[in-house]
Amino acid sequence: MEQQQFECGDHIECIDVRRDVQGRYYSQLNDIQDAFPGAARFRIEGKGILFLEDESGQRYSPNRIAFYPGKVVEIVLASQISYSSSDSIHSSHHIQHPSPESAKMIISLPTSPDSGLDHALDTNPLSPLITTLLARRHTSYDSTSSTSLTSISRLSTVELAQQIALLQQQLDSHRVVQESQHAEQMAEFTHLIQLHAEAKQRDEEMHRLVQQANDRLVIVQRKVEAILVQNYELHE
Repeated sequence: MEQQQFECGDHIECIDVRRDVQGRYYSQLNDIQDAFPGAARFRIEGKGILFLEDESGQRYSPNRIAFYPGKVVEIVLASQISYSSSDSIHSSHHIQHPSPESAKMIISLPTSPDSGLDHALDTNPLSPLITTLLARRHTSYDSTSSTSLTSISRLSTVELAQQIALLQQQLDSHRVVQESQHAEQMAEFTHLIQLHAEAKQRDEEMHRLVQQANDRLVIVQRKVEAILVQNYELHE
């Protein structure tokens, strides 16, 4: 049976790992919390370990982490996370520290829903109030998430409509430019045809005038010849 080694402070213990339907080993959070009560997060060489997710991207229930053979997994307790969060909030907002009794109750409350929350609520005198606050927090989170997704969807739809309108304007503008260029080309072509027709008409008129001139010249030449013949006959 494969085992994963865990440590929390000076406490080191090897815990049997489980195997899924695909034959992959993993460590289940419930098994770890049996040996290390309050375990909430895990690290290896200072780097956090993510909980495994199924094919749909959701965490397995109960939470589980991958199997790391030959490595020691460091356990981070929920109380350590609570202390860290309280110190961060105090340093940024300068909030007054709670009383020792309230601090104990807050620290004993796990930050992960799957890290022994039911046991903490059963032993905490403020469990009804805490349960109500958690329910409101989850409801608010779900509502905020839904509103954010709806806003993103609407924003994407508006942006898409704007892009389509802009593309349609560009197409209309391009079509107008093409129609204008086509009209100009047709007008220029018609003008060239007209110029060609006028030039042809002038050439025909010139040819007619030249022909008339030649005909007149022939007539004049014949008259001159006739006159010369008459003069010659008179002299004889």
